[in-house]
Amino acid sequence: MTFCLNHFFENLISFFCWLYIHLVAITSTIKVVGSQKDTDFLKQKKPFIYAFWHNRQFFLTYLRKNIPVHVLVSQSKDGEYITRTMKYFGLKTVRGSSSKGGVSALIQLIRLLRSGHILGITPDGPRGPAREVQPGIIHLAQKTGYPIIPISYDARRKKVFKSWDEFIVPYPFNQIVYSVGEPILINKEENITASAVRIKNAINEVSNMGTLVLYEK
Repeated sequence: MTFCLNHFFENLISFFCWLYIHLVAITSTIKVVGSQKDTDFLKQKKPFIYAFWHNRQFFLTYLRKNIPVHVLVSQSKDGEYITRTMKYFGLKTVRGSSSKGGVSALIQLIRLLRSGHILGITPDGPRGPAREVQPGIIHLAQKTGYPIIPISYDARRKKVFKSWDEFIVPYPFNQIVYSVGEPILINKEENITASAVRIKNAINEVSNMGTLVLYEK
């Protein structure tokens, strides 16, 4: 009985998240800036890895909806809500993180990439430090040779939570900018620390790009 109730409330909360995200989308203007390489890769059916900060994932579920992306999501309770919400948007998930299920998740992600699928990863998730790249995404890129494409979004009006990652939720009736960066290739011999800095700078740059566009005169 308890399991059924938990399952019901998980679905209910995820449904309201989906509903809220749609409300934001239909009442807001959305502008796309930056590289179009991800669109080119999608048309050519080439696999790649989306990389974005943990605090920006909320509205990205809508911006990348119905694209065959497998997103790495933690095995935590919060991860369960995220997984169920993403399913409403036609996105798939792989459960695991650096703290739990990491090795099996990495193997599954490598197989997905080599099978031609697209991945979505928050390099600073699930517990941080915020906006610091963990080595998982680097190993993934080095093992497969496929590019990383940094993405982000920003909104003129938003709630910034006092969580470890300063999680962002945009309000309805808004102006939103979705920004895409250039592909990043990680050489197999490249130093992990150097790779992490490159990826971090690229995600920060694409995040700042969206903010600058929002507030430009």
